[in-house]
Amino acid sequence: MSLRRTDPWEILTSTIQKTFGTDLRIVPFNERYHSYLKVECVKGEVDAKGQFKKYPKYNSRDLMVEGQGFLQWLSVYAISLSPEINVVLLDEPDAHLNVALQKDLLQSLESIAVGQSKQILLATHSPELIRLHDHERILAVEKTGAKYLASSERRISILAGIGAVHTPTIHSLMQHQRILILEAESDLRFLKTLALRSGVTWPTNVVPWFWTGKASERLQLFRQLKKEIPTLTGISIRDRDDETDGSVAAELIDVGVKHAETSFTVMKWRRRHIENYLLCKAAIVRASGKELADVEGFFAKHALALPDDTTASEVAPAIRDARGKELMTEGDSIKSNFNVTRDQVAEALNPNEIADDLRTFFTAVLKLAEKEAKP
Repeated sequence: MSLRRTDPWEILTSTIQKTFGTDLRIVPFNERYHSYLKVECVKGEVDAKGQFKKYPKYNSRDLMVEGQGFLQWLSVYAISLSPEINVVLLDEPDAHLNVALQKDLLQSLESIAVGQSKQILLATHSPELIRLHDHERILAVEKTGAKYLASSERRISILAGIGAVHTPTIHSLMQHQRILILEAESDLRFLKTLALRSGVTWPTNVVPWFWTGKASERLQLFRQLKKEIPTLTGISIRDRDDETDGSVAAELIDVGVKHAETSFTVMKWRRRHIENYLLCKAAIVRASGKELADVEGFFAKHALALPDDTTASEVAPAIRDARGKELMTEGDSIKSNFNVTRDQVAEALNPNEIADDLRTFFTAVLKLAEKEAKP
């Protein structure tokens, strides 16, 4: 047990198993015939006892055919684990990694630094990595010099790009003075599709800003932006995730945010994920071309009995609390069973199948767009 906690190879393989569901297996090396080491990847999962179990029908494949993000994550982590290195300098190790992998990499590197008494310094422009770190551990490098952040609010300023050269998004905000903070570009894509399906023309003068920060952090971001753009108004909308159903009030208002700006509306979906609004049997049937019985059978496996109409804001708690993101895309999902994407389901929704919560949100966005822009 001690070896597994301290040996670099054991730490590496264990972390890769848990993070990627992948086991690294070295092909036996014979110096007579081989000129390089060959490592194969095997897909599977870690069971309750901590043992890696290979998927029965999965054929192993060469490490070098894995994706760029996986190989980058692996190389950065392996170098940091090397017992011959005490100080690790990394230049934007988050490049080519999605948000989830950026977070996993940061947490894994911190475990190495603490567990093996190493210094790990990294340069980054990633908003996610900046947001996840304690502000006093972030060294901001600007034209006037470099210093550690003195407060969490200063971190929000760095994230917003204030005090630096304005980005195209900042320029758009200055022009239109309206901001919509969303969690991801996919959310904007879904919302534009669903607005079109419900007969709503998406406004062109509302500027999207993508950030996964909490509602309180978004409020701080808005306040920092408002210092530069005093006439700025905006809306924040995010998934409810694991927060209680009671944390969302009428008109999708997030009741957990206190002392909000009058020019900034903090909203939250009544359902766990935005994908929950795509859980419509008829739309999935149309998008996939499958039989209704097949779609109903899929949801029955997940202990869900979808009614014919799922548009009501007060729809059954089981539907509001379902893990819509996973049902749509991960593991035993709508995507894997019916070969249909979230976007295709959204495009297949009829106007009478658009949820009331979405219409409430569209009304708020249109009101934001209609507010008189001040010079």
